[in-house]
Amino acid sequence: MIRPQILRLSVFTVFLIFAASLFIGLPPPEESFYSRAAEMTPEQRGQWNLQHQPYGRPLPIKQVLPLIANKAWEPEWKAKLDASNPDSLRKVAFERYGFSEATWDNDGAPLQFVATKQGWVQTCMLCHGGRVPITGESKIGMPNTELD
Repeated sequence: MIRPQILRLSVFTVFLIFAASLFIGLPPPEESFYSRAAEMTPEQRGQWNLQHQPYGRPLPIKQVLPLIANKAWEPEWKAKLDASNPDSLRKVAFERYGFSEATWDNDGAPLQFVATKQGWVQTCMLCHGGRVPITGESKIGMPNTELD
């Protein structure tokens, strides 16, 4: 039988490791933004926040995507992949999961994420950035009704 003191110490240690992992995974804020913030209008600061401010932990989506496609996708989604086109997986994944092309240089990440060295981190655009239904054009502020 486990002694209560050892059990409490074990639970506390697990809690500390979990809490530390939450803070360690967060990317540092972009310093250049803070140095330029005084020169920006409120609209520019708001747009920067929507597009570039990460919320949450980095997700290794870019690295995991090929595994998910091979093991979890239904045959109709796998059939859309073109082995001769390296960008095919990214485009089909964007379509399948409701991601949109970024309207700025986002290092290959969709409109809804910001690319970091550790992976993609969600931004406000996950919910507040989508596509126009008929044209498929990415729009900032358009609700994302295609998330899966």
